Amino acid sequence: MSKESREKRLAKFNEKMDEFQAKVNEMAEAREIKIDNRNANIDARVTAAKEKRDARRESLNEKKEETKESITSHFDNAKAKLEAKKDAHDQKKLERYIDGRLDYATDCIIDALLALDEAQVAFLEAVDAQIEYDSKYEN
Repeated sequence: MSKESREKRLAKFNEKMDEFQAKVNEMAEAREIKIDNRNANIDARVTAAKEKRDARRESLNEKKEETKESITSHFDNAKAKLEAKKDAHDQKKLERYIDGRLDYATDCIIDALLALDEAQVAFLEAVDAQIEYDSKYEN
């Protein structure tokens, strides 16, 4: 093989290597862009989920306050009605009955509010798990 022939082959080889390197660089850049876009998408979803969670918390706290006020009003009305009937019954017996019923009703409402809080926490944990799942297993 002549020197010219080897130089031509070497030049072709170098040209092919340059093309190969350019293609590899393009693929690496495309992959980096895809990863950056996916990370931005995940960050946006996480931010949206956090905002939604905070809005729900605020809404729940407002509803709790409204419910407490409403319950207090209903308790006051119920107590007033029962006190009006008190004259027909033994005063001490009726007072104990009222207090017991109001305590029981208050306990039931507190249990219901705690159950709502637990449900909210479970929902928010499910949202966080879904975000984690999407980030780990999304193709």
